[in-house]
Amino acid sequence: MDKLLSKIYLRIRWNCRRVLGNYSRGKRVGFLICGAQKAGTSALASYLSEHPQVCMADAKELHFFDNEEIFCRETPDYAIYHSAFSPGPTHRILGEATPVYMYWYTAPRRMWEYNPDLKLIVILRNPITRAYSHWNMQRSRNVEPLPFWEAIQKERDRCREALPYQHRLYSYVDRGFYSEQLRRLWTYF
Repeated sequence: MDKLLSKIYLRIRWNCRRVLGNYSRGKRVGFLICGAQKAGTSALASYLSEHPQVCMADAKELHFFDNEEIFCRETPDYAIYHSAFSPGPTHRILGEATPVYMYWYTAPRRMWEYNPDLKLIVILRNPITRAYSHWNMQRSRNVEPLPFWEAIQKERDRCREALPYQHRLYSYVDRGFYSEQLRRLWTYF
């Protein structure tokens, strides 16, 4: 696993060098890590934060583009979003990691309206092991009372009760349908 992460880090570092010339300090956020939850987004964000020209958000998972309260106003307040970054003199690009952006139905359009030149980093994981890891995280947080198999069987009803917005907690299987989520991203980017 460490070798794989090292290869990913080196590849991203090389790609960062290629695109850094297109960005300058003080501009909008230049990239988002919006891959699947429980797929290594925290590790990737940590690796990228070590790059001297990359300014990652002060906290992981800002949940800006999936926040319905922010976007119920006519014009979202991007100053709130930008206040989550502390760029230094060497930083050339801003980035953040909120995996749910890929899953959240309205997030891709909002991201595109914010910055149509935004670069996206999407990490995927085997949907079965991702679902189990998601369930296990919810269990460890005392959010999920059901055994895994029962939680999977009841997911559709539990998520339906959460409409009109996708349920953040119990969408173990639904978040694994990557093709639908990627299609939404590709519609805009």
